[in-house]
Amino acid sequence: MDEDEELRRAAEASELEAKLRGDVIVEVSPAQSLPGAHAGKRRVVLESGLICIAKPDGGCPDWPHAAACEAAAWIVARSLRLPCLVPVTVRLGRSHTMLIAGRGFPKVSNDGRQSSTT
Repeated sequence: MDEDEELRRAAEASELEAKLRGDVIVEVSPAQSLPGAHAGKRRVVLESGLICIAKPDGGCPDWPHAAACEAAAWIVARSLRLPCLVPVTVRLGRSHTMLIAGRGFPKVSNDGRQSSTT
């Protein structure tokens, strides 16, 4: 990957992070049975049309620590200009709820079935 492509991807990731932090949530699905250790993940639709995954507070043991680690992993990847290493991950306010978006995420229908990837 050349430097221009690297800069373009970093800019896209920063833009996505800003949307996750500042957009209005317009729809939240019931808890989904998606892969991973965190129970109760939800499909979230933002006002901009962005669809992401939310990991509510308390979805796994020691979630406050895990949430901090996930958010830190995103900050490190972004700082290294390697946004493709982890999905864009932000904490909402002072809570431990996470919003996560990125390429390769499963598309989830309103009934909770996984259909393909983005």
